[in-house]
Amino acid sequence: MPDRVAIVRHTNVRPGAEEDYALWRGRLLSAIHETAGFENLEVHPPHGSQSDWVTVERFESLESAQTWLASDRRLDLVAEVEHLTEGPDTVTLLSDDSPRPEAGVTAVITNRVRPGCQDEFRQWQRRIQAAQARYPGYIGVTVQPPIAEVNPDWVTLLRFDTEDHLRAWLGSADCARLHEESLPLMEHADYRVTGASFRNWLPAAEQAAEPPLWKVNAVVLLVLYPVVVLTLVFINPLIAGLGLAPVTFIDNVIGVAATGFLLVPWAARALTRWLAPPAADATRITWWGTAGMLVAYAVLIVLMTLVATHFS
Repeated sequence: MPDRVAIVRHTNVRPGAEEDYALWRGRLLSAIHETAGFENLEVHPPHGSQSDWVTVERFESLESAQTWLASDRRLDLVAEVEHLTEGPDTVTLLSDDSPRPEAGVTAVITNRVRPGCQDEFRQWQRRIQAAQARYPGYIGVTVQPPIAEVNPDWVTLLRFDTEDHLRAWLGSADCARLHEESLPLMEHADYRVTGASFRNWLPAAEQAAEPPLWKVNAVVLLVLYPVVVLTLVFINPLIAGLGLAPVTFIDNVIGVAATGFLLVPWAARALTRWLAPPAADATRITWWGTAGMLVAYAVLIVLMTLVATHFS
């Protein structure tokens, strides 16, 4: 049983609620300081490849961490913040005595191994680690085996010097082949890429890497185009007397607000599989998804033409 542990919480904060969430973190820090065995707390806001907030609460023992997790004060605080977040928090209790990366980009991988397949899994680990080490930018790997009654998964921290080098490995034929080899051994396997050199373990998630820029731009175009047309048809006639510059500014405010806060997040969730497909099936999903996007563009052009013709 580990001497020191870390509680890692992964949270998606609603757009516009960041300030209230920051105030809530202050109340959390005040409460957790009163818990025996608490050592320190780290907060990592979204940036780069990391789209959510990561909070790391470190305790001197498993017992002190479990006491905090079960405390009424913590449960009350969690209830307070529910309206500021999207989806449930991911909370993981992990050993905190492993080496910590100080630089580079990290992929955090969790594997739930099928009963009776542990020896085969260890052999597979040796093969994939040997393959990773041959790729440019490889820094190293740290593996945490399952911890009884705490975490049933194997957790692997894979580090490369840059995001491009990490993506090159994740998108490689070697990675796809070894992933396929592992499937019969796993109940599930999830991983996340973070662009920060965090000094902690992170919980698992379904997506590996942030999408390529051309796919992100394609999604933006998909939702921005109808907003622009509808603004031109319905809003501009009402404000035309303001002049070109003010009208253009108002149009841009509407476009940015509608796409950035509402439509792009919604479309990204709907198109997650196309934006960041599994490496083993990435080519097929990308081609079919791109064809679907082109069809969607064509349908939107027809619909917006009908709207403009009818209401102009």
